[in-house]
Amino acid sequence: MNPIFFTLFRHALRSLLRLRVFFLRIRKKGPHGEAPHHLSPTELKALGDKDARFTRLLATRTPQVTESSCSAAAVACVLNAMGPGERPRVENQMDLLETIRAGRWKERLSPEGWEGRRGLPLEVLGEVVPAALTYHGIHALTEVVPFYPEETLETRMARAGTLLDRFANTPGLYLIAHFDQGAFLPVLTIPHISPVGRWNPEAQTVLMLDVDPDQPTPYEVSLARFADGIASDYGGLLKPYGYSHGGLVVITAE
Repeated sequence: MNPIFFTLFRHALRSLLRLRVFFLRIRKKGPHGEAPHHLSPTELKALGDKDARFTRLLATRTPQVTESSCSAAAVACVLNAMGPGERPRVENQMDLLETIRAGRWKERLSPEGWEGRRGLPLEVLGEVVPAALTYHGIHALTEVVPFYPEETLETRMARAGTLLDRFANTPGLYLIAHFDQGAFLPVLTIPHISPVGRWNPEAQTVLMLDVDPDQPTPYEVSLARFADGIASDYGGLLKPYGYSHGGLVVITAE
C-alpha cells in the first residue's frame, strides 16, 4: 500500500472512531454512563493481602512501551507472574518479539504492521501465548474463548461469569482479555489486550490490570461492561483488519 495513502486512511479511520466515541458519550453508553472504578493504593494492598496471584500479577505489570505493544506487555506480565519470583522470565517485553515468531508478532507490532494490519486479533493472540509459554519452559494448557456481539448480553454474561468463577477458584489459572478499551474507559473504541487481575463474585466486578501507560492504576468494571467489551465488533470499522470480536485467552498451569 502506498505510504501516503496508508497514512491518510489511518487518519480517516481514527476520525471515524472519534465520531463513534462522540455518539456513545451523547447516548451515555459504556463508560460514559457507567464509569470504571480506579482502585486506590489502600484498596490494592487490601486485595494483595488475600490474593497471592493478584499480588504477583500487580508486581509484574508494566506499561506497554509502544502504541501497539499491549499484547507484549500483557503476555510478559503473565509469564513473569507464573515464574518462581527470583527474577523475571522476561526482562524486556519487546524481547518477546525477537524470540517468539508465531503469528508474525514482531511484524504486527511494527509501525507498518503486517500487510497493513497492526496488533493481534484474538486468534493470533491465541497462537503467540502458547508459543511464549513453551519457549520459557512453562507447562500450561491454553484455551481461546471468543465472545461474539451476536450473542445476547445475558448469554455473554453467563459465559464470562462461568470462566471468571473458574479463575477465582483456580490459583494456577490466568486470563488475558482481548477487548474494546473504549467499552471500559472513555477513550477510543479500539482493540486492547491486558491481563485480568481479579473477579469479585459478590460485587460482580472484574478488575483489569490495564497495560496502557495512561492507566497507572488497575480499575474495576461491572460484569455486564466486561461482557460487552470482550465481544465488541467496533461498529464494523475494524473488520477488514481482523477485529470483529474479542474474548479471553485462558492459561492453566499444569
